[in-house]
Amino acid sequence: LPPMPQAMDAQAQPSQSTHIVPVKGMISVESVAYVDDEPHNLDSLMADLGNMVKPSRSENTSEMNRNTSEMENMRYEYELKISSMAKRIKMLEENGPDTRQYGGQDDYRQLEDKYNALLSEHNEQQTAVKEVKAEIRVLIKELKNLSEKNENLRSEKEQTDATIYSLTEEAKTWKTKYESINMELRNYKAKSIQFDPNDVSRLLKPTPNGAIGHPYIIEYQTAIDDLMIASRSIKPSDVLNTVRSIVMACKSITMEVEEYEVKMGLSEPDKSSLYDIKKKFSTSLSSLLSAATSFANGMGITPVSLVDGAAVTLTTAIVDLVKLLGMRSVTSDEKARYDSPMAHSSHDNILSPYQLSTDHIVGSVQNLLGALRSNDKNLVEIITSIINIVSHIVNVSRMTFNSGEGRQYGGHGTTVLNDLEKCNNKIIHIRDNSLFNSHEFSNAAAKKNLAQESYEIAKYTKELIDMLDM
Repeated sequence: LPPMPQAMDAQAQPSQSTHIVPVKGMISVESVAYVDDEPHNLDSLMADLGNMVKPSRSENTSEMNRNTSEMENMRYEYELKISSMAKRIKMLEENGPDTRQYGGQDDYRQLEDKYNALLSEHNEQQTAVKEVKAEIRVLIKELKNLSEKNENLRSEKEQTDATIYSLTEEAKTWKTKYESINMELRNYKAKSIQFDPNDVSRLLKPTPNGAIGHPYIIEYQTAIDDLMIASRSIKPSDVLNTVRSIVMACKSITMEVEEYEVKMGLSEPDKSSLYDIKKKFSTSLSSLLSAATSFANGMGITPVSLVDGAAVTLTTAIVDLVKLLGMRSVTSDEKARYDSPMAHSSHDNILSPYQLSTDHIVGSVQNLLGALRSNDKNLVEIITSIINIVSHIVNVSRMTFNSGEGRQYGGHGTTVLNDLEKCNNKIIHIRDNSLFNSHEFSNAAAKKNLAQESYEIAKYTKELIDMLDM
C-alpha cells in the first residue's frame, strides 16, 4: 500500500499548478492556482497540455515551410542574377578585346595621318627656308657688288666735283681778268677817241690813293651780270648762287673801306657822308637779298624787276662809295694774292656772307637803338631791314646746311636758326601790332621788347658766325 499522505495543517492551502502558454519559438510557463479539487485540475491540465502541444507543432511546421519558400525564392533570384552577370561578363570578355583593338587601330591611323601631314608640312617649310636662304645669299652678294660700285661712283663723283670746283674757280679768275682787261681796253679806247675832256674826267678810274681795290669792283660787276642772266633763266633758284657772289664782293669792298678808314682817316664831313652811304649800302644789300630770296621761292610769279631795282640801288651805293673814297689800282703782289685759290676757299665761301650779314645786323641794331631813343620816323624801315636780313640769313643757312660742306653744321646750326626765326617773328609781331599803340605804357613796353629781341638777334647771329669760324 502506498503510504498515506501526512496530515496537513488545519488551514487548507490552495493547490499550485503551472500554465504553459505557447509562443512562437518558445514555451512560457506560468503559475496557475487551483482551488478546485486536485483530480479535476489534473485532468484539465493534461487536456490543456495536449491541446498546447498539437497547435505548436503545426505552427512550427508552417513557419519552417514559409522560411524554406523564402529561401528558395532568394536562392532563385540570386542564381538568376549570378547567371545574368556571368552571361554579361562572358559577353564583355568576348567583345572587349575586339572593340579595344578596333578603337586603338583607329586612333593609331588618325595619329599616323596627322604625323604624315605635319611631316609633309615640315618638309615644305624646310624647302621654302632653303629657297629663301638661297635668295638672301644672292641678294647679299648683289648688295655687296652694288655697294662696291656705289663707293667707286662716290669717289669718282668727289673727284669730279673737285675738278668742277677747281675749273669753276679758274673760270671765275679768268673771267675777272677778262673784265679787268676789257675795262682797261675801254679806257684806252676812250683815250684814243676824241672826247670832250669834261666827259672823260667824269669816268671813275683807279688811282694810287683810292680805297677800294679795282678787282673787287670788277668782281661785283661780274656778279651783277650773272644775277641779271640767272634772273632771266628758266631756273629761278640759280639767283641765290649769284647773290652769294655779290655778297662776297660786297664783303671785300666793306673790308677795303674799313682798312682805309683806319689807315688814312677821314674828315668830319667825309665821315658823315660815309656813314650815310654805309647805311644806304647795308639797306640796299638787305633789299637785294630779300628780293632774290622772294624771286627764287616765287616759282616764276615774282617779277624780275624787283631784283633789277634792288641791284640798281645797291650799285648806286657802291658808286657813291667809289666817288667818296676812290678806286685803287692793285699791285702785282695783291693781284697774286687775290687770284690765289686760298682767297676763295670753300670755308670762306660759306663764312663770308654770314660775316657781312652780321655787320649789317649790328649796324641796323645800332640804328634801331638810336631810333628808339630819338623817336626816329624811319623806325619802321630799320625794323623791316632787320627782318629782311634775318629772313635771308635763315633761308640761305638752311640751304647751306642741307648741301655740300655745310652739312657738318646742320645739328647745332639748325637750333640757332630756330632761335633766330623765333626772335624775328616776335619783332614782326611787335612792329605790326604793338609798336604804334595809342597807350603810352604799351608803346614803351613794345620798344623795350623790341630792343631786347634785337639784342637776341645780334647774339644768335654772332653765335652762328662763331660756329662757322671754328
